[in-house]
Amino acid sequence: MKHPWTACIESTISRSFPVSFGHVRRSARWLVSTSFLAVAIAACGDESPETSTESGEADITAPDQVPAPGTAERRRLIKAIHAKLDPKLNGQANEFLVNWMKSENGFTFMQARWRGRGKAIDWKKTAYKDEVDAGVFDTVKDESGNEVAPISVLVKKEADGFGVLDSVVAPTDLSFAGTGYPGVPRSIYPNIAWP
Repeated sequence: MKHPWTACIESTISRSFPVSFGHVRRSARWLVSTSFLAVAIAACGDESPETSTESGEADITAPDQVPAPGTAERRRLIKAIHAKLDPKLNGQANEFLVNWMKSENGFTFMQARWRGRGKAIDWKKTAYKDEVDAGVFDTVKDESGNEVAPISVLVKKEADGFGVLDSVVAPTDLSFAGTGYPGVPRSIYPNIAWP
């Protein structure tokens, strides 16, 4: 018997990879990408993630996130991530649709979809232009048909706030930010991050 989400995920995959990209659909490489799988699962949720907040994060239903949505610590964390990554978008308004955030021992791992706020991000006008042109910047389409980038970020709590240690944006293969940093607890990552 199939899990209840299976049909929805298969439908999302079919919509995201049309017949002309059948060779991609058959490729096992993208299947293990938790970024895409998380997007597919989030698309199957009952609630729409369309309500934006002033924190630069869109509301989305996600299990057991720490720090919890709406808390002051989470707003500071998201603000620190924006301060580090927004310059790469050359002034384009943006937000994160967070589908995974866990903190432990001063480290936080976030996985999200990075999208435009108000209008789509033109990825060719960003610091990622070379990757886009080379075909190694793997975006997915959101419910409005706009290109959004899966992103993972590792953040460390510091005396004066938060510092972004590593980020992975629109990977073509399974990739998680910060898995090589010493002292980072495995428990902040999704289970699929570790063999």
